[in-house]
Amino acid sequence: MTRTIKLTEEQFALLQQALGIAGRQFSTLHKQIIETTVNVRKFTGSEEQSKIADYYHVKACEFAELNIDLNNFKLDV
Repeated sequence: MTRTIKLTEEQFALLQQALGIAGRQFSTLHKQIIETTVNVRKFTGSEEQSKIADYYHVKACEFAELNIDLNNFKLDV
């Protein structure tokens, strides 16, 4: 599904700020999981924790890429 929306400059800036915050938070969660569970000791379950951490890494990248695309006018109609 494709949508076209109309935003003011202020709304657009707010959206970009929100994407930046979301990306940073997901990146922080990824780092925290790695540092506090995976790298502490190689305990049973660390593979599962790595998969959970990877999810947050992927989401952080998706937020960042969307923000970059918006900033570079790649999604403009």
